[in-house]
Amino acid sequence: FHTERLRGASDRLRESLAALDYSRTPSAPFFCNVTGAQMTDFSDLPDYLARQMISPVRFTDELAAMEAAGVDAYLELGPGKVLTGLVKKTIKGRKAANIDTPAALQKAAALFE
Repeated sequence: FHTERLRGASDRLRESLAALDYSRTPSAPFFCNVTGAQMTDFSDLPDYLARQMISPVRFTDELAAMEAAGVDAYLELGPGKVLTGLVKKTIKGRKAANIDTPAALQKAAALFE
């Protein structure tokens, strides 16, 4: 993922997603690690998702944009804690937790009370 070696798969993903309806805009702010900024235009979501496969991740830029927008808590969903660790290193004093099991969900719920 995140490499030009996936260009063919990226193109096929774009073609497959083009037939779906993307007329709904998310109700919560959406930050994009392709650009490192908040995403407000969702008119070409298939292209964005295809670019996600081949573009470098701009996670620290994304965190800076989220911080500037007032985000003060971060949850990483799924296995691994790489992103949670990056949040803790990059933005001091913010709550961050990984949720990969039911027990981790309980622990995160207590952290964010």
